[in-house]
Amino acid sequence: MSKVKWVALRDINVYKKFETILRQLRIPHADFKENLDFRLDEILYELFN
Repeated sequence: MSKVKWVALRDINVYKKFETILRQLRIPHADFKENLDFRLDEILYELFN
C-alpha cells in the first residue's frame, strides 16, 4: 500500500475522502457544522498566526 494519500480538491464529495484519510492516519478531527463562509477569516487567522 502506498504511503502517499491523494485528495483531488475539484472532486465532488472530496470532504468524505479527506475524512477517510484523516481516519486512516489516526488524525483527530470533527465535523464542521457552522457556516464556513462566515468563519473562514477567523480560521485562517488561527492557522497562520
